[in-house]
Amino acid sequence: MNLTVFSVYTERMRFTPWFFACFVFCAHVFGEIAVNVSPLGDDKTADGSSKKPFATLKAAINFALKLPEKGDISLKLSDGTYRISDTILLDGKDWKGRKISIEGSKKTILSGSADIDATKLSEVREASLLSKLPSERTAKIYFLNLKQFGISDYGELKQRGFGTPRDIPEIEAFLNGKRLRLARYPNSGLIKIGKVLDAGQVKSKTNRGFDEPSDDTRVRGATFEYTDARHERWIGAGDAYACGNFSVGWADDEIKIEKIDTKTRTVKLSSPHIYGVMSCLPDPKNPKFGQDLSTRGYFVKNLIEELDKDGEFFIDRKNGIFYIALDSPPSGTLQFSMLSGPIVAIKNADGLKIKNVRFGPSRGMGVFISRSKNVNIDSCEFSNFGTVALSVNSGTFAKNPPPELANKNSAFKFSSSITLSNCKIHDNAFGGAYIRGGDRRTLTPSGNLVFNCEFYRNSSAGLKYTPSLSIYDVGARVSNCTFRDDPFNTMQFGGNDLIIEKNRFERICLNVSDMGVIYTGRNPSHKGNVIRKNFFSECLAKDGKCTIRGVYIDDGSGGYDIRENIFCRIKSADPDSTNAGIAAIYYHGGHDNTAYKNVFIDCAVGVAHSPWEDEWWLKNINCAAWRHNLKEEVDIESDIYQKKYPQLKNFFKNDRPRVNYLTQNLYFRSSGPLNGNFVYKWNAFLNPSKSVPYDKKNWTPDDVLEYFGDNGVVRSILSQRIGAN
Repeated sequence: MNLTVFSVYTERMRFTPWFFACFVFCAHVFGEIAVNVSPLGDDKTADGSSKKPFATLKAAINFALKLPEKGDISLKLSDGTYRISDTILLDGKDWKGRKISIEGSKKTILSGSADIDATKLSEVREASLLSKLPSERTAKIYFLNLKQFGISDYGELKQRGFGTPRDIPEIEAFLNGKRLRLARYPNSGLIKIGKVLDAGQVKSKTNRGFDEPSDDTRVRGATFEYTDARHERWIGAGDAYACGNFSVGWADDEIKIEKIDTKTRTVKLSSPHIYGVMSCLPDPKNPKFGQDLSTRGYFVKNLIEELDKDGEFFIDRKNGIFYIALDSPPSGTLQFSMLSGPIVAIKNADGLKIKNVRFGPSRGMGVFISRSKNVNIDSCEFSNFGTVALSVNSGTFAKNPPPELANKNSAFKFSSSITLSNCKIHDNAFGGAYIRGGDRRTLTPSGNLVFNCEFYRNSSAGLKYTPSLSIYDVGARVSNCTFRDDPFNTMQFGGNDLIIEKNRFERICLNVSDMGVIYTGRNPSHKGNVIRKNFFSECLAKDGKCTIRGVYIDDGSGGYDIRENIFCRIKSADPDSTNAGIAAIYYHGGHDNTAYKNVFIDCAVGVAHSPWEDEWWLKNINCAAWRHNLKEEVDIESDIYQKKYPQLKNFFKNDRPRVNYLTQNLYFRSSGPLNGNFVYKWNAFLNPSKSVPYDKKNWTPDDVLEYFGDNGVVRSILSQRIGAN
């Protein structure tokens, strides 16, 4: 299906008084001003009626805001694709107290891409180019001159990974809605790192708790021996990137290759990895060698020399030529992500609803919200964004955001009453939705809500710490959502008085180590948070060396209430693994956590704790990061915090027992608590009503009811709907 491409109309409209009167007569109904928009409309002749719709949202909004009537504005979007080449800015200061709704259909698409008929591709027959390609290639290679279609901005390939900024990425390509992959080697798996001659500058130590600055100050990339002779084919590749885990399992990177030396069989990287580079070869002198080993290694991308697999592409940036490998003749629509800013930016709004709109693809994000309240994003779909789908008070990912999106001198310090409901958010590069709200100094709640949404495959850039949902807030709630198929963590959160309930998590953390399906940590001022009545299943560590957790409370955080959750198969994919670091609930250093009436089925460990001794606890209490978190960002010794969270009394004196509480939890083929100081009461084994196969996989709530429905705790947890509808 060929979709018509439309540009955004920005010219100011002029209308006669008669025209205004005619419009009001036709479209002003019951205090609401209805304005129609269609890809087939014409901004120059439109009057907003169904017969004469506008072609662009910008023109329709400008028109409606000039009307003398004071009614709320309803923008009706017809089916079709609206090509957005400039951010649509909705500034509540212009609305004069009106509310605005934007409503499409299931076939209304706001896209930040350039669309080209795929049949415009031509097969490559140039012998000199084909000779560069792998001999095992079976796919045919096609090309397109992007400059002929007005595409000349390809973005910038740069280092991205743990500890580096994640700004607007380079151009991406899609065929019939599916993201294409930049040509790489190997097509799957990782290349092992050989002997490390120079680990490069080590910027941070990771031996205990918080990262500590290294004394290695000479800026340089690592040099190491390669283990695969394939590197010798890439001598002429001038912009190749090594991508993967270069040391620990939670910190990945993408680093440009500076030099490949075939005489010494070495690779030199152009810049450092934050933790330095470690070998994949056995090292008896390093007792931590085996930690995260299965996740360590790299692949190399942006290589025309490796353009061989269906759906891979390469861009000759100098000449503007796009190459793609396809198993079958091209058909449908090619899309190239173009818009670097948000498709829609909302600020100073009070009363806005966007419903039934599909967003994407685009190089930036879908919707950006700041300084606003009472905004509802309902029944929308966000996919194929180069950054994230939605950001609330969390930045636009741009290095220099436009002044109109800056948060300085804002009327609202935080956005509040933002609702994300009934949405699908999937296949985005840097994560799904990022939400910030509430006032943590005063513990003023935001009222933000994420409800009945589906999140999946939101780490398509391959980078860790790109969760489907990142939320730092006060009093927000995440309820009845489904999270699935994220290779790394799927929810990262922090703040106060948050409720995470009735959600379903499945197939998460399958390609990572030292990570949790739900992850938080490093800030003991985060209190009052409740994780309850959620269902976790099929979250399997890659092998027995990797450590993953269902709920991971990291680096000294505590005071979390984790209750009435069901955890199924939080364990290693290796059936012989007994790694105690794989746990359904895991505390690292923290205390005052409560695990109450949780159900553990076929988990390696139900609850585990890695305690901190007094010396390390006191060191962190007095470190600059904690002092900032606990005394500057908020003040835990203030009356507000002391009254709300009495466990913070005398926190800095460290003169009270550091214990966690386990009460009335149920275990089936799962180990009991490990390590740490626990107050352990009335926990018990869970008895099935009928025999459970030892190879039972893919647990669902219905399965749990089938085998354990006689148990009152299980029935109570599953008495209400869990996950998205």
